[in-house]
Amino acid sequence: METIKNKLIVLVFALTLITASVYAIDLTDPYGSASITGTSYVNNMNVSWKINTGQSKRVILNYYVDTENNYDYVRIYQLDDNGVRVGNALLVACGTKSGTIITNLANGRAEIVFTSDVSVNGANGLWGFSVDYDMDNSLFVPGNLDVSQNAYINGNVEVGTGNPYSSSSLLVNGTIKAWELTITESGWADFVFEEDYKLPCLKSVEQHIQTNGHLPEIPSAADVKANGINLADIQVKLLQKIEELTLYVIKQQKEIEELKRIKVVSTLK
Repeated sequence: METIKNKLIVLVFALTLITASVYAIDLTDPYGSASITGTSYVNNMNVSWKINTGQSKRVILNYYVDTENNYDYVRIYQLDDNGVRVGNALLVACGTKSGTIITNLANGRAEIVFTSDVSVNGANGLWGFSVDYDMDNSLFVPGNLDVSQNAYINGNVEVGTGNPYSSSSLLVNGTIKAWELTITESGWADFVFEEDYKLPCLKSVEQHIQTNGHLPEIPSAADVKANGINLADIQVKLLQKIEELTLYVIKQQKEIEELKRIKVVSTLK
C-alpha cells in the first residue's frame, strides 16, 4: 500500500511540474522516492524534495540519473535540524550515473534538487532521474558510547572511518589498545622441524635478498604499505624464519665443533 502511495505522489508531482518551473515538497515517510521522467521534463526546472522523517538516522539515497549531460543536474544535500543545507552537495550528477549516497548527519534529513536549462527539447520518455531513499538502521554514534553490559553485534563495526558499509567486520581509523589479544590460527610453523622439510641454502636466501630487498615468503615494504598485513599469517611466517634461523645456527655450531675436533687431532699428531 505504501509503494502504491509513493507512486501516486510521484505521479502528482509529474502532473504539477508540467505547469510549474519551481516546485518543492516535504517528504516525511521513513522511505520513499522522487523522480522526473518523460514529458514532465521541461525547460527551466528548479525542483526540490526535502526529506524530513523525524528519525535520528542517516538517510540512504539510491539514485539513477539519465539527463542531458552538462546541462541538467541532480544534486543531493545534507540538511541540519532546521532544514538548512550543510556544506557542499553530496552528489552533483548529470548524464548517466547511478549509485548510493549516505548522509553523515543522523537526523533523517536530506534534500534532492533537480535543475534543467532553457532547452530540453531533446528530452524523451526515457530521460529523467529517480532517487529512492530509506533510513540507515545501523547504530551511528557521533560521540562517545558507554556500554555497561555485554554488547552483541550482528554486523560490521567501524570507528572513526567516515566510510560506512565497508566489508571489514571491524574497521578502526586510529590506535587500538588492549591488555591481551588472542588470534586464532589454523596452522603453525613447526613443519620446519619435520624431516622432509627442505631448508633453503643460505646462498639462495642471499640471492633473493639482493634481488628483491626482503626475505623469501615475507611481504615487501611496498606490499605492506598498499595492502597491510594479516597478523596471524605474518606471525606464522616470522616464526618460520626464526625456526629456519635456528636450524642454520645448529648446523653452523656442528660445523664449528667439527673444525675444533679436527684441529685438536692435528695438534696431537
